[in-house]
Amino acid sequence: PSAFARQNLFYVQEAGHIRLLKSHAGLQRSSLDSYLIVQVAAGSGVLHYGGRDYPLGAGQCFWVDCRRPHGYRSAPHDPWELRWVHFNGRSAPGFYQLFGDDCPVFTPADSAAVARRLDAVLRAAQRWDTPAELNASAEIAALLAEIVTHKARAADPGALTARRLDEVRDYLIEHCTEELTLDGVAAQFYISKYYLARSFKRRYGETIIGCVNSARLDAAK
Repeated sequence: PSAFARQNLFYVQEAGHIRLLKSHAGLQRSSLDSYLIVQVAAGSGVLHYGGRDYPLGAGQCFWVDCRRPHGYRSAPHDPWELRWVHFNGRSAPGFYQLFGDDCPVFTPADSAAVARRLDAVLRAAQRWDTPAELNASAEIAALLAEIVTHKARAADPGALTARRLDEVRDYLIEHCTEELTLDGVAAQFYISKYYLARSFKRRYGETIIGCVNSARLDAAK
């Protein structure tokens, strides 16, 4: 990236699009001064971040701070196709703070739009001139705005529907004999653990842990 881009823009460090013919052992990285957004175009795999594993399928994305240890790998029998961009910029930490670090995986409202923006960033990064850097920055800014807005809407009290909460409760009851944690359940359903806890208590009048304990008592009986 040029000095101008580093000082004033979202700038591309690396962008790519790859389709695997066979699964690989995966990547393990840390301490990179970068932010990474990846879209799974096809296939499936796993992201390891923040001490947890997040399953990934076609259409899903993740956004991670590469200064933290992270890794991702394709499923053994379902090689994936990925689009990605490593980027940075003075505004990048602020946008990532808005996004939040509680769950890096998300399903965009419009996967095709995300693909178009990542492809546009890749085309711009192949030219390395000032107009290309400006175009890449504009695409990244628009992508970040869409991601942050989508997550904010998902965190709205009206967005987590009764049906979705019923799915969580059914899951808790079905798996009550297993070791369950709020972090694990939130990751399973790609929901902020704080928002999930509040919404669950509001709908059922009991906490998630209380629901699990009641189900365990019923199972014991």
